[in-house]
Amino acid sequence: MTYALLFLFAFLGPAETSSLKKLNVAAVDSHGEPVTDLHAGDFQVFEDGKAKQIAFFRFTGGVASHPTVILVDFLSDRVLSDAVMGREIGGTLKKLEVGGDVYLYFLTNHGDVFPIHALPEEGEETATTGVPWTQNAVPMIEAAVKKFYGLRPVDDWDVELRFKMTEAALVGVGGLMQRIPGRKNLVFVTHGVPITGFSVKTNQPVDFTVRLRALAENMEAQQIALYAVQQSMRGAGEALISYGRETLDLLTSLTGGRVYTSDSADVAIRQAMADSRGNYQLAYATEVPGADGKRHKLRVVCARKDVRLHTAEEYYALGLQMSPEEFESAAFQDAANSSTEASEIGVGGKASAGVGGERIDLQIDARDLLLRPGKVFLAFVIGDAGVSSPIPLNVDVRTADGTLSFSKTIPIPPGVKKVRAIVVDRERRAVGSVTIPM
Repeated sequence: MTYALLFLFAFLGPAETSSLKKLNVAAVDSHGEPVTDLHAGDFQVFEDGKAKQIAFFRFTGGVASHPTVILVDFLSDRVLSDAVMGREIGGTLKKLEVGGDVYLYFLTNHGDVFPIHALPEEGEETATTGVPWTQNAVPMIEAAVKKFYGLRPVDDWDVELRFKMTEAALVGVGGLMQRIPGRKNLVFVTHGVPITGFSVKTNQPVDFTVRLRALAENMEAQQIALYAVQQSMRGAGEALISYGRETLDLLTSLTGGRVYTSDSADVAIRQAMADSRGNYQLAYATEVPGADGKRHKLRVVCARKDVRLHTAEEYYALGLQMSPEEFESAAFQDAANSSTEASEIGVGGKASAGVGGERIDLQIDARDLLLRPGKVFLAFVIGDAGVSSPIPLNVDVRTADGTLSFSKTIPIPPGVKKVRAIVVDRERRAVGSVTIPM
């Protein structure tokens, strides 16, 4: 099952969830720059006003990849301002010094997701050139807009249809992002989507609040923080802004993102990237039932007065996460097919000649694990054979420096030049991998 399907599967019904609540918390200074030297003792977590003991703490802002995906919403553009929105986004991207972790999609006026610079497909090698793609963003955007821009469908004023198309686009892009472990940012540039309205088809009022909560909570579970830039409107469309703002406030409050006013795409993109570099992952035990459906308030405070924290402000415990077993299976498959290493769990390794095969020696950073028996598993990818059967790791066997070591001799078929080792922590829902040459 692909990650995109698993992202959609979360909307089909509740699954067993862990009592462990995980939060990504961005720490920045008064200028919005990342703060990277905090410790667990600097943080305090509150759920529904009650202090919670932190069960896991790790600075994750230093990992190699923190993708930022930009989705520009032309479906909500009532005044056909394609030139304005395209020019702003193109100019913003051209200012970026690097483009390797930045990706761009358009939600067209017909409801399709159109890739300008797409996330790599499973197994696809990331192309590297001397010039970041963002330097050529303006002509790329102009060429793309010419392909899809034109007359709108006659029924596009139906608020229910617009919501469904926007929801489908966010689910689709979220499914692509879900393949990448760790924190990800989605910058949504839009005129807004009303949270309530009147259905043309049924001639009845409609309210999308429950569906928005499910969409946002599933994003948060997959570590996607949504940053919304609400573009302004003029004339008849201006009244729609107030309705769309409520939607964006809900999406950002539940995912730990931020809302920006019109013409702030530059600020939103840069702040999303800075938040990623200052990201800490916390986890605490909660007594909230996995699917009680009630609103629960979150607050994280820092002992250092010069630090500003940003995280999800609430959740509804809708029971939408994959089960630990489903997460493990999907994580192994995606790490096996990825062109880059998963970096949430630090893994190093080497191969040497052994009796009956190659001896694989691994060193796993135990600080990246919850260290609970029966929760951490290892699997190998050898050539084209797919993922091997998972091996439970003994988390109690650690060296003096906290490293978890593992050694195994495995037969290697002729012609196989590399083996990928993948480690999955079911409870923390984290993945790490290393590819070892033979």
